[in-house]
Amino acid sequence: MLSRAFDEMKGCDEVLLHTGQHYDYKMSQLFFDEMELKAPHHELGIGSLPVEQMIGRMLEGITKVAKPRVPI
Repeated sequence: MLSRAFDEMKGCDEVLLHTGQHYDYKMSQLFFDEMELKAPHHELGIGSLPVEQMIGRMLEGITKVAKPRVPI
C-alpha cells in the first residue's frame, strides 16, 4: 500500500485529505477501516451540495492544504 511505503521513506510526509463528500459509514469510514488507512490530516466537510459547488470547495480546500507545501 502506498501509505505504508510513505511511512518507510525518509523525508517524505504523507498528507491525507478527506473531502467529506461521502459521509456515511458505508461510503467513507468503511473504506478507511478496510484499507487500514490513518485518520485524515485534513477534512473538508464538503457534504451534500450541487456538484459544481462541491468541486469549487474541494479546489479551495486542496489549494489551502497544498499551497504551503509546494515550492514556488
